[in-house]
Amino acid sequence: MSKKKSAEIKVGMTVDVDGAPNAYGPDNSKALDFELNAHVDAKKSGKIVGYRTKNNDGRTPVIQGPGDPCPGFYVAETYYTDVTNTNANDPRRYVNAAEINYTLYATVAKDAGVRAGDFCVCHSLSTRRTVFAIVGDSGHSSGAEGSLALLQRLGYPFKNGKYDSVEKKEILVRYFAGTNPNKRFFFTQAELDTAAQGLNLDTDFSSEHPGDSGTLVLAAVGHTEAPRLQPFAPLDQAQSKSPPAYPGHLVERDDEDTDAVELIQQRLKELGFTQPSSKGPKPLAVDGGFGTNTFDAVELFQMRHTDLDGRPLVVDGRVGAATWGALFGRDAVPMSPVEPDSDLAAMVVAVAASQIGVLEQPLGSNSGPEVDAYLASVGLDPGNYWCMAFVFWCFRESAKDLSVKNPAIKTGGVLDAWNRARNDGVVTLTTEQALHDPGKIKAGMVFINSTGGGNGHTGIVVAVHGNVLETIEGNTNDSGSRNGIGVFRRTGRTVASINRGYIDYTA
Repeated sequence: MSKKKSAEIKVGMTVDVDGAPNAYGPDNSKALDFELNAHVDAKKSGKIVGYRTKNNDGRTPVIQGPGDPCPGFYVAETYYTDVTNTNANDPRRYVNAAEINYTLYATVAKDAGVRAGDFCVCHSLSTRRTVFAIVGDSGHSSGAEGSLALLQRLGYPFKNGKYDSVEKKEILVRYFAGTNPNKRFFFTQAELDTAAQGLNLDTDFSSEHPGDSGTLVLAAVGHTEAPRLQPFAPLDQAQSKSPPAYPGHLVERDDEDTDAVELIQQRLKELGFTQPSSKGPKPLAVDGGFGTNTFDAVELFQMRHTDLDGRPLVVDGRVGAATWGALFGRDAVPMSPVEPDSDLAAMVVAVAASQIGVLEQPLGSNSGPEVDAYLASVGLDPGNYWCMAFVFWCFRESAKDLSVKNPAIKTGGVLDAWNRARNDGVVTLTTEQALHDPGKIKAGMVFINSTGGGNGHTGIVVAVHGNVLETIEGNTNDSGSRNGIGVFRRTGRTVASINRGYIDYTA
């Protein structure tokens, strides 16, 4: 039985961009909102409340530096924060309105026991889309604001917080008290969706639409009769003996790659996807223009189909390698080379594999004979987190066996390794670059994930199968924890789940 709501509101919504690293800045044309909107009463004389100011003086902006997400922009704040990150001037401490679905802390929710960070379910009566969100900001006691990401995923064609709003009271927000007791912070919507799906929240809005089941559709619309959640449909070999190769970049709204867009449209049309018209649904147009109808069809395909390995696709309306593979088949997507492309990469993978099965002694202690050796290689004592130390140790032992210099940065800090690699000119691949072309991820690369508060997790890439990574990781477990009990081989991470990127020490 699904969890019942604690409170519900029906509101119109204006766009909230607070928390987005590019929300406010000295150049209004580049920011998501007018700088003046961060002032009380939107007046220059009003105190600044939308972004950080030096010494909280309400006048002097804190400006992001070279290591921040958007250098030169101001640090936009949200009510809900990453409690493990104590640096109030770090833009990563706040909920990113351009990525995370969040609602405002309405009084009715607060009175029902809902707290900041708790989950909610949002539904648009107009678009009939339903998405998961969290309570991420305050400032409108009626709750009549939502993050830019939320409104976009509900199907509204908004691009910033400067002009747009939903005027009619057509958005339902269901709040669920006590659903985030540990104050978990989310850096990606995929993480939030996964957590929310495990809570079995009430997502049934059938009472609002007679004859409509109201099933959760994440960010998709229901104007087609395509089946729900099916494995990928292989391309008809009679139609195409050679499936079209992934173009090496994300194909998305207003994309200039009209050839790729037409291939996507044609494939969706073949699968029965439609678009609305005055006379009812009609076949999706194949015109090379990635507009709203194509976006809706892609999202619905993603919601109702899996990737090549049976995992749910990320529902974002963009066609990356995973969705391309689901559309056109396994031969259409890039694969990482089976063999590493250098002696060092091959040796690193082999050394890492030789450690699979190493466990902490006792379990949960971050210690043990092998673990202590990993930690000692970077100058750390037993008892510390050791995933990064394991990576460094693997490179050190490999370099020693090959009689070459160890290229790995000597550190036990995951994000320290990432930042130093970027600053020192070591070859890196960002998450966005990897999403555009997973074929660039190679065996022997080191993946980097930020887990909040300056912490992170890492491991060594063994192979890439479409959008799924095969990795060997230390200080983890079978479920992929960042503070686990041993060295494990994992096949549970996707390219989209890596939120920083990859270091290529072997380049």
